[in-house]
Amino acid sequence: MTADQPADQTSATQLIRLAGWQLLIRAQDARLRQQLADYFGPHITDDQQAIVAHLQQDNAPCLTLHLSASEQLTQLYALPFQDWQREPGKQGRKEAIYDLSPSDRLVHKVRTGLILWQHPTQLRAMGDLLAHPNQVINFILSQYLSWRLNQSAPNQPTNQLGHCAALRYRDYGIAIAGFSGGGKSTLMLHLLREGDAFISNDRIVLQRMVNQDQADQPKLICYGIPKQPRVNPGTLLNNPALSGILPDPARYAALSESALRALEEKYDVMVAGHFPNQPYQASTPLDLLIILDWQANATEPTLLVPLNIQAEPKYLSAIMKSAGPFYQNAQGVTPTQPQSPNPQDYLRLLQGSTIMRLTGKIDFHAAKTAIDAYITQHN
Repeated sequence: MTADQPADQTSATQLIRLAGWQLLIRAQDARLRQQLADYFGPHITDDQQAIVAHLQQDNAPCLTLHLSASEQLTQLYALPFQDWQREPGKQGRKEAIYDLSPSDRLVHKVRTGLILWQHPTQLRAMGDLLAHPNQVINFILSQYLSWRLNQSAPNQPTNQLGHCAALRYRDYGIAIAGFSGGGKSTLMLHLLREGDAFISNDRIVLQRMVNQDQADQPKLICYGIPKQPRVNPGTLLNNPALSGILPDPARYAALSESALRALEEKYDVMVAGHFPNQPYQASTPLDLLIILDWQANATEPTLLVPLNIQAEPKYLSAIMKSAGPFYQNAQGVTPTQPQSPNPQDYLRLLQGSTIMRLTGKIDFHAAKTAIDAYITQHN
């Protein structure tokens, strides 16, 4: 397509832009486009000049969304898909893959029936997309994640994926890691009420950037993958900024703390709607990495204590994360097997970083107090 072609040829397109990365979306169904507009907000546009400029670039990536009934995908379902191995502790089938070539992969989302076609530039999503918008959004975000992981600075440790929530808080870039159910999203949202900006709910890319002053340690930058939080009822009940999301809050308020924690319910939080003064920010220097090492049934007080992760690398398991079946390296190749994170790569990247542990009893108010005290002491 050229710039002098009719604008209506791009009327069903949108352009997502995140910190130097762009992806064109083609979707004939206006409802799909609205779902994406609602999610990505100011980071998605239908500006025709921007779209045409993107298409004029070499190898400009484009994702086409196809609303397809399951019977229309029968031939694809019949392909010899292989289950993608899940991370330790995860149960049930989630994804299966079929590689057409080293850079051309079909991913079958087993539970929903969606087929996602991974390719360096020509991507497709097929199935009942309206019923499963989060899977479409995650597919889009996985493209940004791959691109960001492939942007390592020259002569620096390779970029790594972190399983962390992150925010700007009192001019500090803070990432929060924790084991499943540890409360990293809850703590991030608790801090965000007085925070500066939202970075991510649970995926960050860590990158060492070369300083102009070579005498200084290269800065560690935290890039946020803008996944919105999905939280449990207890988080909603105890955060005034999230009022209005939980149906029948009085019923949940009558439950004990342990009963609330045991509920297998999740609710989406659109950060921009509930924290209008804390917009999404694509990156921040990482000033403080906090690992949640606390327990609900502990009797000890909540404390923020230093952690030498080089001496205690066991805590890396709270941070490390595999990129998953959609990852493509800088050459556009999709690994045929899950790539287990290498602890040594993380240790090199985190060398010299400030890392703390929250220990004792799970108490988000006490955690905020401890973090405030730390920032005050070090400013």
